[in-house]
Amino acid sequence: MLVDEFGLQDSWLAAERQLSPAWSTFPHFGEVEESEFRIDWILLSQGVRVLDARIDDSRPDGVFPSDHLPVRARVRVPMSPS
Repeated sequence: MLVDEFGLQDSWLAAERQLSPAWSTFPHFGEVEESEFRIDWILLSQGVRVLDARIDDSRPDGVFPSDHLPVRARVRVPMSPS
């Protein structure tokens, strides 16, 4: 709804480069799998450039810090005219 009706962009799909596989963001402490199913997003206004994005499957000390995988994105926000 936020994307289709309110014009926000999904940073993962809008990224110029995706730096990880398309992991599901809810492995619930289990094995990470590639999937289009994501419940974690970074939504951005149109005009924000998404340089790259990744779904972070890192496990500090071998343990997931959460049952969700975070989505990370590097963005470039346009300067507003003065």
